[in-house]
Order: sequence, then structure tokens, then C-alpha cells
Amino acid sequence: MTQRNPSSDRPSFHSKGPSGKGLWIALGGLGALAVVAVLVAAYWPAKERPVVAPSAAAANDATLVAYHRRRGVMNTVVNLTAVAGKNQARLAETTFDEVQALLADVEKRMSSHRPDSELSRLNAAPVGQSVALSVETLAVLRQARDFSTLTDGAFDVTCRPILETWRKAAKAGARPTEAEIQRAVEDTGWRWFRLTPDGAVRDRETATIDLGGIAKKHAIDRAVELMIKRGLAGGMVDIGGDIRCFGRPAEGDLWRIGLRNPFAEERDALMAVVAIGSGAVCTSGNYERFVKIGDRRYSHIADPRTGLPCEHAPSVSVVGPDAASAGLWATTLCVLGLEGLKRMPPDANLEALMVVGDSPEDSRWYRTKGIDRLLVDRPGEPPTEIPFAPGDEGAGPRPAGTQRPPKAKELSEPGASAS
Repeated sequence: MTQRNPSSDRPSFHSKGPSGKGLWIALGGLGALAVVAVLVAAYWPAKERPVVAPSAAAANDATLVAYHRRRGVMNTVVNLTAVAGKNQARLAETTFDEVQALLADVEKRMSSHRPDSELSRLNAAPVGQSVALSVETLAVLRQARDFSTLTDGAFDVTCRPILETWRKAAKAGARPTEAEIQRAVEDTGWRWFRLTPDGAVRDRETATIDLGGIAKKHAIDRAVELMIKRGLAGGMVDIGGDIRCFGRPAEGDLWRIGLRNPFAEERDALMAVVAIGSGAVCTSGNYERFVKIGDRRYSHIADPRTGLPCEHAPSVSVVGPDAASAGLWATTLCVLGLEGLKRMPPDANLEALMVVGDSPEDSRWYRTKGIDRLLVDRPGEPPTEIPFAPGDEGAGPRPAGTQRPPKAKELSEPGASAS
């Protein structure tokens, strides 16, 4: 673990890097970046943010500092940040140790890459045989099943046969046939799995589950809950570019999070910056994880209903109260596109910004009314009209460059809020 003192004039931001790896960058003078992406944000007024009780030492120490640790787990990079008093390095260190052990435990239970995981045992079990699962794994499976029902199958962790079909096709260098795709779709669906009080049963030999779309987000939420219990003044957990923060940063009142431009070659090129209090930011898209067949790249996210890779948007970012809900909606919106914006629950405090198009030159942003209150910088904003998202009653098109949100320093002033 290392201790880092943030710069007062160049705050640090997070941007998702290649292969899902986290990338810490300092936002400098970036030029205008055209982008085709989706940013979906959920925000909470200050009165609704979770109350974080810092430890007595942190409360009595007027000087807060940020402690950092970077490690590899769950086939990606994990960045941990703990905000505590300058004399609490030991607290940060022991908390980081506990978080790493927690993440390793989640991986051991839910990884589809480890043959000894609970999930792998379920995928390999004979048809009709009940497989005992931990309470935690069962809870994640139930959450995934319920969300699949909510989205009419647009999000479905049972789509592993589809993912495997495209991976095998990439290795063979040939697009899968329509028959192969149809077989994979037939093997997908919760009708082939039964969840019992203490386990699960598989009812089709070729049906399998991949929890990659939810397990990491679940791990982030558990890690943050642990860090809050340890009494830190604030903190952030970043697993492969999906993050959740709580409390306050070492400097300022809001966490400033940069979202990478999916079309830019430079890893530090941003399309937008959001400022939030406690919450999660998760990103899905096709610009860094994909399969390549011939000269064409296909998204690693497939529509479970059709078996085809999703082409609606190269990047979708969702800000929500927790990483699980933010991550599930990020993936779902990649599948549904503009139609998905109208399906987000109106009582979930969700705000959306969607940019569509086939190239930076013809990109357009769509959004719901509240997103402007989160955006504090948008270097990738296209020089075109930015309509409100479909179905946002009372909202109309707004020309780009008008009604700009306040600057970050204004949001950080006493009494100001990102909501």
C-alpha cells in the first residue's frame, strides 16, 4: 500500500482502460473529443446519501489523506482507496487486507474460470442433480434471475452458451453459423435452472451460467460495506473500471470520475466527468472487450434473446446507489439501446445520457433531465443538438453549449450538491 497526496490543482480521475483494467489519470487540458457512447447516471440528493460515520481518530483529525492499494484479482486489476486520518495508515492497511480476502472469496465461489468454484460445479453437474451452494452465491443467482425477469431476458446470466459460441468462432476465424447461434439461444434461459433453498439444479446438459456480468459488482458492494464498517471517512473500490465510492474524498466534497472516450486511441482521453457523493459507476461496452473475426470486431456483450453481439453503443456507464444495480443496467442498456432508457424504473433516481452514432462525426447524445447536474466536464460532447431521452415528459431538445452545469469547484462549495 502506498500513500498518495492528491494534487490541489489537478484532481485525479478514474477511466476504464483496455481489457477492463483500471486506469488512474490526472485530467489535464484535453481537447474536444467526439464520442459515441452512453452515460446513464443515478443521483441522490445530499439528504439521501448514506451516512458514513468515520472513526474517532479520523473525526478528530482535521487532516484526511487518501491511502491506495493496487492488486490483481478476479482476472482484472483492483484499485482500492481509503480516506482516513494521516495517523491511520494501519487502519487503511488492515482494511485493504480484509477487502482482498473478501474479493478472493467471491472469486472462489462465483468464477467461471476456476474449475473448483461453486459456479463451475453447477455448470458441470449431471442433469437433475442438486448442487449445494453458499447463501451468498444463491443470493446473487436470485438477483440475476429477478433482473432477467424485469428486463424480459435482455440481461441473462444463463447466456454462457452464446458467449462460448462466439469465443470459439473467434478462435476458428469464422463467424458462427445461424444454426450454431440458434442452438446457443435454445440453450439459454432460466427455464433450464431451478434454484432451491440450499442450491440449484440444472435441467439441460448444454445449459451453463456465467456470472461475469454481476459477480464483480457484487464484490465491489461487499467491499464497500466492509470499508464503511471499519469507520473510514471515505473510500473507493475499483474492479476492472467499475467503481463505487462512499463518504468523502481526501480533498473536496464530491468524487470526480472520468469516463473514457471509447473511440480515442489514448487511454487517458475522456468523454465526460461526473461528480457524485456516495454511489457507484459501472461501464459496459464494446471498445475494449470484444472478439475479432476476420477484420471485424464484435462486442463481448450479446443479446440473450437473439444470440447476436450488441451494436447499439460502444460504451454505457451507469451511476447508481450500488455497483450491482448500476452494472446490471449498464449491460442491459447495451442490449436494449434507446428503448432501454424508457424501461428504467422511474422511482430508482436514474438519469441517463446516451450518445448514439456509427462514428465520432455523426455521434449524438440523448439524456434525461437530471444528468446535467452530475456532469462537471464534457470534453467529448459532440457539436450537435443534445435531445432529452425518449419518454422524458416535459423535456425537449436543448442546443449543445447551453445550460451548462456549474464547475466542480462550485459543486464543492459549502451547501452545494451534485444533485
